[in-house]
Amino acid sequence: MASGIKDKVAILGMGCSKFGERWESSAEDLMVESFTECLQDAGIDKKEIQAAYLGSYNDEVNIGKSGVPLGKTLKLPFIPVSRLENYCATATEAFRAACYAVAAGAYDIVLALGVEKLKDAGYGGLPGGAGAGRRIHVRCQLNCSGSVRPAGDGLCGEAQSPHGKNQRRDCSCFRKKSRQRGHESKSPSSSGRFGGADQSRSHDRLSAGAF
Repeated sequence: MASGIKDKVAILGMGCSKFGERWESSAEDLMVESFTECLQDAGIDKKEIQAAYLGSYNDEVNIGKSGVPLGKTLKLPFIPVSRLENYCATATEAFRAACYAVAAGAYDIVLALGVEKLKDAGYGGLPGGAGAGRRIHVRCQLNCSGSVRPAGDGLCGEAQSPHGKNQRRDCSCFRKKSRQRGHESKSPSSSGRFGGADQSRSHDRLSAGAF
Protein backbone atom coordinates (compact mmCIF):
# COMPACT_ATOMS: atom_id res chain seq x y z
CA MET A 1 0.00 0.00 0.00
CA ALA A 2 1.23 3.47 -0.87
CA SER A 3 2.47 5.42 2.13
CA GLY A 4 3.28 8.78 0.50
CA ILE A 5 6.41 10.86 1.01
CA LYS A 6 5.57 12.62 4.27
CA ASP A 7 8.69 13.33 6.36
CA LYS A 8 10.92 11.81 3.67
CA VAL A 9 11.94 15.05 1.92
CA ALA A 10 13.14 18.42 3.21
CA ILE A 11 13.76 21.72 1.42
CA LEU A 12 17.31 22.80 2.23
CA GLY A 13 17.17 26.21 0.59
CA MET A 14 15.44 28.33 -1.99
CA GLY A 15 16.09 31.34 -4.18
CA CYS A 16 14.13 33.68 -6.44
CA SER A 17 15.06 36.18 -9.10
CA LYS A 18 13.83 39.72 -8.63
CA PHE A 19 10.56 40.52 -10.40
CA GLY A 20 10.44 43.31 -12.95
CA GLU A 21 10.83 44.20 -16.61
CA ARG A 22 14.24 42.61 -16.87
CA TRP A 23 15.09 43.67 -20.41
CA GLU A 24 18.81 43.54 -19.68
CA SER A 25 18.71 39.99 -18.31
CA SER A 26 18.35 36.73 -20.19
CA ALA A 27 16.64 33.59 -18.93
CA GLU A 28 20.10 32.25 -18.14
CA ASP A 29 20.82 35.34 -16.02
CA LEU A 30 17.66 34.73 -14.03
CA MET A 31 18.65 31.10 -13.46
CA VAL A 32 22.06 32.12 -12.12
CA GLU A 33 20.49 34.77 -9.87
CA SER A 34 18.01 32.40 -8.23
CA PHE A 35 20.48 29.49 -8.09
CA THR A 36 23.12 31.59 -6.33
CA GLU A 37 20.61 32.68 -3.69
CA CYS A 38 19.44 29.10 -3.29
CA LEU A 39 22.95 27.77 -2.64
CA GLN A 40 23.59 30.49 -0.08
CA ASP A 41 20.33 29.73 1.67
CA ALA A 42 21.01 25.98 1.72
CA GLY A 43 24.64 26.36 2.77
CA ILE A 44 25.85 23.70 0.35
CA ASP A 45 28.22 23.49 -2.61
CA LYS A 46 26.84 22.78 -6.06
CA LYS A 47 29.10 19.71 -6.23
CA GLU A 48 26.79 18.11 -3.69
CA ILE A 49 23.84 18.24 -6.12
CA GLN A 50 23.30 14.80 -7.63
CA ALA A 51 20.50 15.54 -10.14
CA ALA A 52 18.55 18.52 -11.47
CA TYR A 53 15.01 19.07 -12.72
CA LEU A 54 14.21 22.04 -14.96
CA GLY A 55 10.70 23.38 -15.46
CA SER A 56 10.36 25.41 -18.68
CA TYR A 57 7.22 25.40 -20.79
CA ASN A 58 7.72 27.88 -23.60
CA ASP A 59 10.74 26.62 -25.52
CA GLU A 60 10.01 28.76 -28.63
CA VAL A 61 11.20 31.98 -26.99
CA ASN A 62 12.94 30.67 -23.92
CA ILE A 63 15.91 28.35 -23.44
CA GLY A 64 15.13 25.35 -25.63
CA LYS A 65 13.64 21.88 -25.44
CA SER A 66 16.13 20.03 -23.23
CA GLY A 67 17.73 20.26 -19.81
CA VAL A 68 21.12 21.13 -21.34
CA PRO A 69 20.80 24.94 -20.79
CA LEU A 70 20.42 24.38 -17.04
CA GLY A 71 23.54 22.23 -16.76
CA LYS A 72 25.63 24.54 -18.95
CA THR A 73 24.44 27.82 -17.44
CA LEU A 74 24.93 26.74 -13.83
CA LYS A 75 28.07 24.72 -14.69
CA LEU A 76 26.72 21.73 -12.85
CA PRO A 77 28.87 18.61 -12.44
CA PHE A 78 28.22 15.60 -14.67
CA ILE A 79 24.76 14.81 -13.33
CA PRO A 80 21.43 13.90 -14.96
CA VAL A 81 19.27 16.92 -15.84
CA SER A 82 15.61 16.52 -16.85
CA ARG A 83 13.33 19.14 -18.39
CA LEU A 84 9.59 19.06 -17.66
CA GLU A 85 6.63 21.01 -18.98
CA ASN A 86 2.99 21.06 -17.97
CA TYR A 87 1.55 24.50 -18.76
CA CYS A 88 1.19 26.67 -15.64
CA ALA A 89 2.13 23.73 -13.40
CA THR A 90 5.52 23.31 -15.07
CA ALA A 91 7.71 24.47 -12.18
CA THR A 92 5.56 22.48 -9.76
CA GLU A 93 6.14 19.37 -11.87
CA ALA A 94 9.90 19.93 -11.63
CA PHE A 95 9.61 20.33 -7.87
CA ARG A 96 7.45 17.23 -7.55
CA ALA A 97 9.84 15.12 -9.63
CA ALA A 98 12.74 16.27 -7.46
CA CYS A 99 10.85 15.36 -4.29
CA TYR A 100 10.00 11.88 -5.50
CA ALA A 101 13.59 11.28 -6.60
CA VAL A 102 14.80 11.97 -3.07
CA ALA A 103 11.94 10.07 -1.44
CA ALA A 104 12.68 7.04 -3.60
CA GLY A 105 16.25 7.01 -2.37
CA ALA A 106 17.75 7.61 -5.81
CA TYR A 107 19.51 10.81 -4.65
CA ASP A 108 20.26 12.68 -1.46
CA ILE A 109 20.33 16.26 -2.81
CA VAL A 110 18.68 17.47 -6.00
CA LEU A 111 17.85 20.81 -7.62
CA ALA A 112 14.47 21.92 -8.94
CA LEU A 113 14.39 25.15 -10.96
CA GLY A 114 11.70 26.82 -13.03
CA VAL A 115 12.36 29.62 -15.52
CA GLU A 116 10.32 31.51 -18.10
CA LYS A 117 11.15 34.83 -19.75
CA LEU A 118 8.54 36.11 -22.18
CA LYS A 119 9.59 39.75 -22.37
CA ASP A 120 12.06 39.00 -25.16
CA ALA A 121 9.34 37.74 -27.50
CA GLY A 122 8.36 41.24 -28.60
CA TYR A 123 4.63 40.79 -27.96
CA GLY A 124 2.29 39.90 -25.12
CA GLY A 125 1.24 36.39 -24.13
CA LEU A 126 2.62 33.07 -25.28
CA PRO A 127 3.29 32.27 -28.94
CA GLY A 128 1.06 29.88 -30.84
CA GLY A 129 2.17 26.60 -32.38
CA ALA A 130 5.04 26.78 -34.84
CA GLY A 131 3.84 26.77 -38.46
CA ALA A 132 0.19 27.06 -37.48
CA GLY A 133 -2.12 28.84 -39.90
CA ARG A 134 -3.77 32.11 -38.95
CA ARG A 135 -7.13 30.48 -38.29
CA ILE A 136 -5.64 27.84 -36.01
CA HIS A 137 -3.46 30.41 -34.26
CA VAL A 138 -6.44 32.67 -33.51
CA ARG A 139 -8.43 29.75 -32.17
CA CYS A 140 -5.56 28.77 -29.89
CA GLN A 141 -5.32 32.30 -28.57
CA LEU A 142 -9.03 32.45 -27.81
CA ASN A 143 -8.90 29.08 -26.07
CA CYS A 144 -5.93 30.32 -24.04
CA SER A 145 -3.91 27.23 -25.00
CA GLY A 146 -1.45 29.60 -26.66
CA SER A 147 -1.84 32.47 -24.21
CA VAL A 148 -1.27 33.16 -20.55
CA ARG A 149 -4.51 33.05 -18.55
CA PRO A 150 -4.57 36.72 -17.49
CA ALA A 151 -4.04 37.78 -21.11
CA GLY A 152 -6.98 35.65 -22.23
CA ASP A 153 -9.15 37.08 -19.45
CA GLY A 154 -8.00 40.55 -20.44
CA LEU A 155 -9.21 40.03 -24.01
CA CYS A 156 -12.61 38.96 -22.71
CA GLY A 157 -12.71 41.94 -20.37
CA GLU A 158 -11.92 44.39 -23.18
CA ALA A 159 -14.59 42.83 -25.40
CA GLN A 160 -17.24 43.03 -22.69
CA SER A 161 -16.36 46.45 -21.31
CA PRO A 162 -18.83 48.41 -23.51
CA HIS A 163 -21.64 46.30 -22.04
CA GLY A 164 -20.73 46.81 -18.42
CA LYS A 165 -20.20 50.25 -16.89
CA ASN A 166 -18.30 49.04 -13.85
CA GLN A 167 -16.18 46.27 -15.39
CA ARG A 168 -13.03 48.28 -16.02
CA ARG A 169 -13.33 49.93 -12.63
CA ASP A 170 -13.67 46.50 -10.97
CA CYS A 171 -10.61 45.18 -12.83
CA SER A 172 -8.65 48.25 -11.83
CA CYS A 173 -9.61 47.80 -8.17
CA PHE A 174 -8.58 44.15 -8.30
CA ARG A 175 -5.20 45.08 -9.74
CA LYS A 176 -4.67 47.82 -7.16
CA LYS A 177 -5.51 45.41 -4.33
CA SER A 178 -3.00 42.88 -5.67
CA ARG A 179 -0.30 45.53 -5.87
CA GLN A 180 -1.00 46.73 -2.34
CA ARG A 181 -0.61 43.21 -1.00
CA GLY A 182 2.64 42.88 -2.91
CA HIS A 183 3.97 46.08 -1.34
CA GLU A 184 3.13 44.68 2.10
CA SER A 185 5.32 41.66 1.40
CA LYS A 186 8.72 41.67 3.05
CA SER A 187 10.33 39.89 0.11
CA PRO A 188 12.48 42.18 -2.08
CA SER A 189 11.69 39.89 -5.03
CA SER A 190 7.91 40.23 -4.70
CA SER A 191 6.05 40.97 -7.95
CA GLY A 192 3.92 43.53 -6.13
CA ARG A 193 6.98 45.66 -5.43
CA PHE A 194 7.35 46.38 -9.14
CA GLY A 195 5.60 49.70 -9.73
CA GLY A 196 3.61 51.71 -7.23
CA ALA A 197 0.42 50.55 -5.60
CA ASP A 198 -1.21 53.82 -6.65
CA GLN A 199 -0.45 53.42 -10.36
CA SER A 200 -3.49 51.29 -11.20
CA ARG A 201 -5.75 54.17 -12.25
CA SER A 202 -3.24 55.31 -14.86
CA HIS A 203 -3.26 51.82 -16.37
CA ASP A 204 -7.01 51.15 -16.45
CA ARG A 205 -6.97 50.16 -20.10
CA LEU A 206 -4.41 47.42 -19.48
CA SER A 207 -5.49 46.39 -16.00
CA ALA A 208 -7.76 43.55 -17.11
CA GLY A 209 -4.83 41.66 -18.59
CA ALA A 210 -2.07 42.82 -16.26
CA PHE A 211 -2.81 41.00 -13.06
